[in-house]
Amino acid sequence: MNTNHSLLRTICPFVAAVVLALFLQACRFCLPRAEICSRIEELPLTPASAPSSALVFEDPGTIKVMHGSACAHIDKGPFVKVEQSSDIPIYANAAAVFLNGWKLKYSGGDHHVTGMATALGQIKFEPQKLTWRALGSLTDAGGTRSIDWCYSYTVVAWNNC
Repeated sequence: MNTNHSLLRTICPFVAAVVLALFLQACRFCLPRAEICSRIEELPLTPASAPSSALVFEDPGTIKVMHGSACAHIDKGPFVKVEQSSDIPIYANAAAVFLNGWKLKYSGGDHHVTGMATALGQIKFEPQKLTWRALGSLTDAGGTRSIDWCYSYTVVAWNNC
């Protein structure tokens, strides 16, 4: 009985993540003001550091969970946008990516921060591949600082049959 209890404690968080993924689907970056959305869509993609990812859990044929992170730098501007993807096992017919956290910093001595944000959007699942775009923003009064930005994520892929 104790072994079953340990197994349940291990699997329950992953099952909860999968159920949550079914209800939270992100397609586009949607902000209240249309001009902001247009501005974000027009941003060029910034190269990200070689993304690192690690297998957290896998029950072959059923579910696979991976954690990952990536970083990017821009010399000027309030936004950084990257596109990333993760290979998905052949048995998975559904997948989701979750934002786990981020780090932002900009150069200079005065820190008059007016806004900061990180978001994942434009999530697209294709057989054996999940692709998304990640956006980071750190603005000051002038919006002319360089930005160093890192984010971490979790990818869950599963077979829902």
